[in-house]
Amino acid sequence: MDEDHVVLKDVWKVYRTGKVEWYALRGVNLNIKRNTFTAVVGPSGSGKSTLLNIIGCLDKPTRGSVLINNVDVGKLNGKKLADYRNYHMGFVFQSYNLLNYLTVFENVELPLVIKGVPSKERRELVSKMLELLGIKGMEYKRPLELSGGEQQRVAIARALINSPDLILADEPTGNLDSKNAQIVVDVFRKLVSEHGKTVLMVTHNIELIKYADVVIKMRDGNVVEVGSR
Repeated sequence: MDEDHVVLKDVWKVYRTGKVEWYALRGVNLNIKRNTFTAVVGPSGSGKSTLLNIIGCLDKPTRGSVLINNVDVGKLNGKKLADYRNYHMGFVFQSYNLLNYLTVFENVELPLVIKGVPSKERRELVSKMLELLGIKGMEYKRPLELSGGEQQRVAIARALINSPDLILADEPTGNLDSKNAQIVVDVFRKLVSEHGKTVLMVTHNIELIKYADVVIKMRDGNVVEVGSR
């Protein structure tokens, strides 16, 4: 847990609309250790989601560098960047983004299909993943037949199916009641403690941060505090 998994060095993100500039991140320096559960909190507009998107290579910093597994991802382009993101990162969002015309099994196996994994291996991997997340037996249901918590666990299963080492979650419990929010956070804790994953979660739910190893507080595009349990 001592090794840096993610390192941000003087990261700025500036959005421009005509002559107007808006600073989403202002020179962020940050080290996120491997095999930790980190929560990022702060008011709306503090830069939380921008931080997550830049770490996830969904957006690029205006200046500064982002190293993940000691790789400067800013120097990766096109297919190399897409492959790196697909193999090393899993994304979980507030909206489950499941395909309602596919079954649970088909939703979870989709990244494996894209990757070209053989059918028999796909079945084995999906079965293990559904069992890990406590949704085995729901393989042939459609997303709309599931509760919100079950849909989010399907989304997490899909995010994990390629065995990424870094899980990025943006308000993953935002659409859930307290019981299902607890289930999702328990899954994240298990991924860290039993499966060696690194989880970075943006949340407005202050009740959930007590389950994190590290809490990062942001305000006005700056990291104002980093605390450990």
